[in-house]
Amino acid sequence: MSKINNLFFILLFIVFFSACTHIKNSQDENIITIKVEIGNTQKISKFENDFQVLSLDTSKLALQGEVRSVIFSNEFIAIHTPNRLSIFDSSGSYLRDIGRFGRAHNEYLRLSSVLYENTIFKLFDSDQQKILKFNSNGSFIDCEGLDPANMYQIHKITSFYDDYITLMKYRGSSVETPSLGLFDKNLILQKNAGEALLSGLTLHEVFSLFQNELLYWNIFDYNIYSIDQDFTVKSKYFIDFGKYSLPKNIYNDVNPNKIMEYALKNETNLIVSIQYVIEQESYISFTFGLDKTCYLAIFNKRNGEIKVYELQLTDDSFVFYPFITIFENNYVLCGYYNTYDTFDNLDIILIKQDLLL
Repeated sequence: MSKINNLFFILLFIVFFSACTHIKNSQDENIITIKVEIGNTQKISKFENDFQVLSLDTSKLALQGEVRSVIFSNEFIAIHTPNRLSIFDSSGSYLRDIGRFGRAHNEYLRLSSVLYENTIFKLFDSDQQKILKFNSNGSFIDCEGLDPANMYQIHKITSFYDDYITLMKYRGSSVETPSLGLFDKNLILQKNAGEALLSGLTLHEVFSLFQNELLYWNIFDYNIYSIDQDFTVKSKYFIDFGKYSLPKNIYNDVNPNKIMEYALKNETNLIVSIQYVIEQESYISFTFGLDKTCYLAIFNKRNGEIKVYELQLTDDSFVFYPFITIFENNYVLCGYYNTYDTFDNLDIILIKQDLLL
């Protein structure tokens, strides 16, 4: 299993979203700026003896590529990797896949989003523009397709109260401006917020829910945005990576090709994006990558302090993915041992939040 670096993902999304709107940091004084000092980091390895490690049984199942999401329940653990959703029991033994690749009514071509609601898995196929529904045993329930006459092509989708929030673009070849959309549960478009989407180049297939708002973030953009129940989009946080940020004249350039060219020339000394974000009552946690190292940052909203951890172990053959979530007061991280074996096990690492805060 090989690690795909950040800029490879950027290239893929540059191709997918060939046009993007202006990228600029809002000057709204209500935005909270979080300053990250890369030189003042701690090693996650010092907590290694306190890790709870769950090694997933993948000896007969090659899970290729990064973890996009992990869903925990009392009965199973669901792992979404590129174009695959695999189910394991609580001990890590493989049980089954949900859905499969193909063009049939109950199959998908591109599994871009996975939702789990009321014991039902919803798999969104962005190529065929449909939502496939399965129960947790893997039995197909039904399929909902978007109106083929719809002027938008949805790339990813997530539930938000009684609606869906989507990242999408116009279908036509001449107009491809990215946009955020609000759809009802019947997949009928209710609202569109194209002017609020500063960049259509999202790095990961995730949104993040906090209280009554949904958070999202973009490549080449250091803002964390929020969407409220009225579908109002605004910048909430700005992450300042100091000398590892894009220079202002590059960051504010209207030409994404120039930004991309600069990023490729300076990839070892540049942070191009926030990767995963989780907000809680007192903390906001996010991951980012610099050169070949992933980092976890934890910002205390009450006192303004920040802690930054290098996601590296004493055994440098272990490769962390930038994925992060929280389960039962544990930070959940994922990675694998880079032994150049196609059937490397995927490890889920749980570490108590209290140790890192």
